[in-house]
Amino acid sequence: MKLILPLLFVLASALAPAQHVQLLKDLASAESDYRDAQEAWSRNDPTLEGDLFKGDPADIRRRIRKSATLRDEMMQRKSTYLAFVVRQFDELQAKLVPATSTLPTDALRQEINREQTRLLEDQSRIDTQLREMPTGDQNALVRSAMRAQVEAITRMRSIMTERVTSIDRIANGQQEAQGTTKVLEEKLAELGELWRAELTRTEKSRALWARYFHSMDTAVAQRMLPAPRVRLEGKWRYQSKKGAWSGTGEPGSVSMELKASGDQIEGSYAADLPPAAGAPRVSFRLSLKGTTSATGETVLQWVSRKPEATGQILVRLTPEGKLVVERTVTSGGAVPAGTEVLVRR
Repeated sequence: MKLILPLLFVLASALAPAQHVQLLKDLASAESDYRDAQEAWSRNDPTLEGDLFKGDPADIRRRIRKSATLRDEMMQRKSTYLAFVVRQFDELQAKLVPATSTLPTDALRQEINREQTRLLEDQSRIDTQLREMPTGDQNALVRSAMRAQVEAITRMRSIMTERVTSIDRIANGQQEAQGTTKVLEEKLAELGELWRAELTRTEKSRALWARYFHSMDTAVAQRMLPAPRVRLEGKWRYQSKKGAWSGTGEPGSVSMELKASGDQIEGSYAADLPPAAGAPRVSFRLSLKGTTSATGETVLQWVSRKPEATGQILVRLTPEGKLVVERTVTSGGAVPAGTEVLVRR
């Protein structure tokens, strides 16, 4: 049984019969639309938050958009319903018959208690998903939105508790108000203000839920973007520093120049390396060619004309913007294995 209808059976007795019937029909329709939308939202995709970073991002975004649409439709219909109730309170206040009217505090108290229950369910669901969601940068945006939503729900529940107290205060003064037009009108106006406050809260909550789903959609959309291309091109040089090399000894000098065209990269590498035991000092110049990798580690094939040799160099850009160069494969041992850390020139 709809809670608001008993409320208006009493209040609408102040109106003409035709007005009475139309009032109940309009309000019943508005409340029915709201309850249907509420049911559709509550049954839709309760595991969405837990699945955000699982499965196909395109499918997850479709689920987010559906949930956002259902939630927004529910909030919009609730606003319509509450606006209708507020409007009726304003109209009825001037037409109330004091001798036969009773303030509908019980119906409003039940409605707020039901809303408290729904808020608690929303908060519990989001709290659970927050506990289960892995930490990490990819989840940071969603976790922030979820925490903001929990804080907002907590504030809303506190406001609801205050409203129940106000309703109880109105109910306690019911006997005093009976038969006294001025007092009764004041009490009814106070009750109408509670409904009006609930309408304002609903409209604010609607915007908050919209931001919540937008944050989720943004976080998932970022997974669908192509990985940024690693920018290796430029001129690089070796800078003597502890831990900046490995191999037969610290390089006398190392320079590298790389140029990129799309994902293709080519360039040159020159080094002056200390000799191994019993061997002459090694100086060489290599021509490089390869394809950049989104993983951050790129394999470059090299060719040396003097001495004649071929091999591979592995290059990797560090978070600090330095280039780690590792000579991993060489034909005939003409170019020794080793590693240097280069900085931009």
